[in-house]
Amino acid sequence: MVFGWLSDLSNCGWELLMGVDRAYVPALFRGEMEPATIQAYLEQELLAISRTFAEVTELELRPIFAPPQKPRDGMIVYADGTTWNPGAGEGPYSYVNGAWVKMAPMTGSLELYVRTDGNDGNNGLENTAAGAFLTIQAAFDAALQYPLSGEEIRIIVGPGTYSAGVSIHTPIAGRIVIRGDTTTPSNCVISVTGAHCFMVDYPGSILWLGGFKVVSSGGYGVYAENGGQIVVYEKMEYGNAFYQIVAASGGKIWITMNYSITGGGSHHYYSTRGGLIQVAGITITGSGAQAFSIFVNCDGVSLTSVFSTTITGAGSFTGQRYSASTNGVIYTATGNVNFFPGNVAGSVGSGGVYN
Repeated sequence: MVFGWLSDLSNCGWELLMGVDRAYVPALFRGEMEPATIQAYLEQELLAISRTFAEVTELELRPIFAPPQKPRDGMIVYADGTTWNPGAGEGPYSYVNGAWVKMAPMTGSLELYVRTDGNDGNNGLENTAAGAFLTIQAAFDAALQYPLSGEEIRIIVGPGTYSAGVSIHTPIAGRIVIRGDTTTPSNCVISVTGAHCFMVDYPGSILWLGGFKVVSSGGYGVYAENGGQIVVYEKMEYGNAFYQIVAASGGKIWITMNYSITGGGSHHYYSTRGGLIQVAGITITGSGAQAFSIFVNCDGVSLTSVFSTTITGAGSFTGQRYSASTNGVIYTATGNVNFFPGNVAGSVGSGGVYN
């Protein structure tokens, strides 16, 4: 067995490619087939391989013409794109969650697609049933496989109703945008049960979001926690949810575009345990007789800031207008106690501030 292996290694011309100008080529075996001689040869070759890896500055992948028989997560190959095309033509691919994902060079922005007739086994690169993902979570997980370094990846979600949103528990190096129908958000509905529609809870990770109607039975619509951040930069519609917009434990939510409220819940805004919600320069449009326990609840050294903003169409909303407690601060820049909708006066206590 050893004799055959040594013969093959030294005579087959096999090379470990480590770059254009560097490769490991086995030395010819010379000497008696004695254990000590074989051991010395193997130690010499392993050291040579080690030095080659230590000095490498680039890798060269030769094209392959058929998929590997036993792919594993993390495997990287270079497909020829003709005889074997994993989905997006010639180039390097990484095997992620049971699918080949092209490792496209990021020179600008990239779009990944989600559709109600998609499949999470697709690569998301084409806006077709055969190319798009089925879930937003699968699209986000795939986006993380691309070499982000400040570039933007846009996840484009097609019309329809989706029974799952996305939960982000990992760092985001570049800019990932999830976008539905930014003209009519109700055309793209995230409706979940016992879960949150959009959640970021990794410190410093920022998600850009817009173009959705969010509905949650027992969960939250938009939720930032543990230092995670969400920028709502396009129109949204908030349907029924336990809490519609929540920032907790250092989480931050920034809302910079007009939105509508067509459902009720316990709170519309809830900031707690150092959370921040900032809404600036927009119009909020209410609809119907929506019921809230407290429209704005702010506690635990948190801040909810809603300024230069108009709230309209919410005259039939019911519930307490606001509550600021345990050093929570609600800032409107007006001090108007009727600024927020409701039919019960707001309250301030235990170090809370309303301004």
